[in-house]
Amino acid sequence: MVGLARAEIAEGKDQDARSSLLAVLSRNPDDAAANGELGALESRGQDWSASEKHLSRAWAKDRSNVNYALALSRTYRHLSQPAEALKVLEMIRPATKESSAFHLELAQVYGQLHQTTEAETERKLVSQLQTADQQGLHFDQPKVYVH
Repeated sequence: MVGLARAEIAEGKDQDARSSLLAVLSRNPDDAAANGELGALESRGQDWSASEKHLSRAWAKDRSNVNYALALSRTYRHLSQPAEALKVLEMIRPATKESSAFHLELAQVYGQLHQTTEAETERKLVSQLQTADQQGLHFDQPKVYVH
């Protein structure tokens, strides 16, 4: 059912996905994937309280999913809990040191904590990572053969 919900989210059928995920959680309230997907969906809809409930449950069960951690950090930040957001980000730092999304979230958390020097350092790192990503992209012209 979680796979179905992910497909529904990809198709923009958020209400259907919500129903699918709630069905899973009605049978198993601790399902990490269902909680994580529902929390991320609620985060995109800016329902921060509901998002925090589901994402924290998912994160407690599955510390390997950095997407849940990033969404949880964003949720804490919107709930004016930047210290909690920073704790989550520090846990995933080793796995995400090359992620511009991670460093952007970290910059925003530092900004909310009024740590302007650290926030600026993270913003510069985001810029460098994005530039490196763009420079790594290149498109080869297809060869045309005329017979």
